Amino acid sequence: EDSFISFGGEIRHRVDSLSNPDFGASTFSRSNAWLQRYVVHTDINFAPKVRSFVQVFGTIEEGCEGGPSPVDENGFEIHNAFVDLQFTQDSLLRVGRQELQFGSGRLISVREWPNVRRTFNGGQLRFEFSDLDIDVFYAVPQNPEVGNFNDDPNRDESISGIYMTRPIHEASSSLELYALRSE
Repeated sequence: EDSFISFGGEIRHRVDSLSNPDFGASTFSRSNAWLQRYVVHTDINFAPKVRSFVQVFGTIEEGCEGGPSPVDENGFEIHNAFVDLQFTQDSLLRVGRQELQFGSGRLISVREWPNVRRTFNGGQLRFEFSDLDIDVFYAVPQNPEVGNFNDDPNRDESISGIYMTRPIHEASSSLELYALRSE
């Protein structure tokens, strides 16, 4: 009775029109590019405390003079594939390929604006208290490669840290404290 499966998806089309993108430093000029993003996912909740999520992303660029940039096209890839284990009402362990987004996204984010979003392989332990959220994580970024199902983890880089958020209700803001390590 507590188990269920759901399916979903998204189609996003966008046209980028750029002229003189390098401020005249070269003769290269980029005209219009049609950016396409196709996403399908399945979310399986086995019980109230176990969940798996798999998401396939397809990003395609057409029309860019000089070919696509690394953030415009990546083909089709497994973007998210993780398992959530909920130990208590206030604690969750997530392991696998996943997006990471903390705070406003200035330091660690999914990069929503480019066509190819950022994803990581790793683990995240989340604690939620009444006035404090704590995330402890370790992750290795994926290297997007043009082509289908060919992205590999960048084993030369990793990021880990602790990220704490406390809402400040009077100011409709939050206080964020963090310690990050990047290799």
